[in-house]
Amino acid sequence: MPGLPGVMILLLIMLFSPPAPAKVSHPADMACRECHLAQLPITPENAHQLTDSQEVLCARCHENAIRVSHPSGFPAMRMIPAEYPVDWKGDITCSTCHTVHGTEAGLMRGGKKGRELCLSCHDQGFFVRMADEGASIRQKGHLARTADLQAGLIDAYSINCMSCHNNNGLGPAGTKYEGVVLAHSETTMKHPIGFLYVNTAGRDRYHDIGRLDARLVLPDGRLSCVTCHLAYSDSHGELAVANTGSALCYQCHDI
Repeated sequence: MPGLPGVMILLLIMLFSPPAPAKVSHPADMACRECHLAQLPITPENAHQLTDSQEVLCARCHENAIRVSHPSGFPAMRMIPAEYPVDWKGDITCSTCHTVHGTEAGLMRGGKKGRELCLSCHDQGFFVRMADEGASIRQKGHLARTADLQAGLIDAYSINCMSCHNNNGLGPAGTKYEGVVLAHSETTMKHPIGFLYVNTAGRDRYHDIGRLDARLVLPDGRLSCVTCHLAYSDSHGELAVANTGSALCYQCHDI
């Protein structure tokens, strides 16, 4: 047991040490009224009354996650486990899988991840018919961000794509990584990724960014694998816009 001087020192430490920082619940620094219609107090009975849909509200900060993600905002077509609640309309929403006001990383409900999480709602047959048997979807819920490559020249979504579609030519597309140019196969034209599309403004033969189809995602303004391909699709590698008559190419280029 410490003597009197030791006790005094412990007391001083306790009195003058700064308190441990409290975990701030998500979303931080936002007034309740920015999302909730009800005035304070907000209760379980009125919390569902929102100023807009969850997809619109969440997209204010998480635009890419909304667009490069599991679809939401639609009625559940199968029985959903009680631990993943639908909203008052019966729709699957962002809060089906995420605790909106949580503090944990990713705000995920429960402890399931990857394949185990997907199989909570889907059976194995749902994935078997996909070209990669759903591996890309099961492994990357939102194509989770990774460390930037090449000093940020290539976006994190493309990095995740190339974790499988690498120099070994894995997958039906046979995508290869060569600097910031992707060769989809030995016989097709290579296409650059990683450049800021906004920098093409005013240049000949490029359409203004405002004219692009909303399905063409530009993470951080950069051309990406998910610009031309749907990241979340039953058909792996599906184009964001059908390229019949080079329609996809004409989204950006005035050839």
